[in-house]
Amino acid sequence: MIPLFRIRVEDDVREAIDRVLESGRYVLGEETRLFEEEFARYIGVKYAVATSSGTSSLFLILKALNISDGDEVIVPSYTFIASISPVLMVNAKPVFVDVDYDVMTIDPGHIEERISSKTKAIIVVHLFGHPANLDPIIEIADKYGLYVIEDAAEAHGAMYKRRRVGSYGYVGFFSFYPTKNLPVYGDGGMVVTNDRDLAEKIRLLRHHGQVGREEYRFLGYNMKMSEIHAAIGRVELRKLDSRNERRRKLARIYDEELNGVVEIPVEKEWAYHVYHLYTIKSESRDKLARYLMEHNVETGIYYQKPANKYEVFNEEIRKLHFEVAERLTKRVLSLPMSHNHTEEEILTVSKLIREFFMR
Repeated sequence: MIPLFRIRVEDDVREAIDRVLESGRYVLGEETRLFEEEFARYIGVKYAVATSSGTSSLFLILKALNISDGDEVIVPSYTFIASISPVLMVNAKPVFVDVDYDVMTIDPGHIEERISSKTKAIIVVHLFGHPANLDPIIEIADKYGLYVIEDAAEAHGAMYKRRRVGSYGYVGFFSFYPTKNLPVYGDGGMVVTNDRDLAEKIRLLRHHGQVGREEYRFLGYNMKMSEIHAAIGRVELRKLDSRNERRRKLARIYDEELNGVVEIPVEKEWAYHVYHLYTIKSESRDKLARYLMEHNVETGIYYQKPANKYEVFNEEIRKLHFEVAERLTKRVLSLPMSHNHTEEEILTVSKLIREFFMR
């Protein structure tokens, strides 16, 4: 079987875990502090705050920005539910916008028409490792006085016009789930920003609002990263650039083998794509996926419905129609991709796809 993702735990990760276990400090210690500093420096921002997950990162951001009842937040119609569910958790309203067909990120051309007097922020998702087109989005946000929140959960190391994503918006966040380009072999997240006050508020919110022993500035939560995950993150961060280059090399092989056979991923001239997923498009998607599975190749469909169609939303939202998002859900197929896959595996998958279309 050629898996969709291949995860291998290397010796330096085990050594990092042992270092924490021997230290006796498992929460909010030196590893977390250093991971935050090193990650902020890597992204190119002043502050980073480690959290328990990407989802909790977005939740804490919304709470820290005082987004709540009656507020509206612009979100893409094609993304993972975690890009939107925290909006509901703070009792705000997600306002959906269609996406660009080529890169599958929010379409700046449709944002302004969805803005109202209640709009407070735009969540920009850098999907599958490709950046969204940030300049026109930030221009719109500045015009209306809105926060830009970058969801870079799938885009560690991706760049927009030679700067890393996460450094453009008012605030951004990342996930370190095991299958991500930078994993911590469990859940973990990171908030990044240049706003000192926002970083400090999130730092307090993640740990009960605590400022001293039995002293609490406000009601907070328990959304900390463990020292073990922080230590692993520090190890994996040092490998991120080389592993992203490996993914890009494998993506080029797919491109060469599949161009003209299926719709291959687009990389805009202003983007540095890190291929968290290598996602093709085909009208024969379902039959192709079955064929590949019959030949021991695992694939994934991200996503099978537009984000506004989930049952967690009310009927009014579920009835909305977004043409591009609908088309994508019927065509997208993610192929095996990780830095641990071999060139031979990529060639095997490509050959099977060509054979499928030649039958």
